Amino acid sequence: MEYMLKGKINLLATLDDYGIDDYSPQLTELEKRARVIDLLEAKSGIYHAAAYETKGMKQKRPMRGSHAPGEFWY
Repeated sequence: MEYMLKGKINLLATLDDYGIDDYSPQLTELEKRARVIDLLEAKSGIYHAAAYETKGMKQKRPMRGSHAPGEFWY
């Protein structure tokens, strides 16, 4: 909250606004529209494989592009 109040981070800014991308596979244009608040609320719509994800996690992870940022909690 302190960083937001001091203007150091904008919760409504997108990943694209901050120039944030990922290594291959890079973020899609839709994924880059995720806002900081979406990331904090686990509603980013970005479903990349995690480094050490279990078989069960992999099975439950939504397909990339299946949900827009902000519309689905995962």
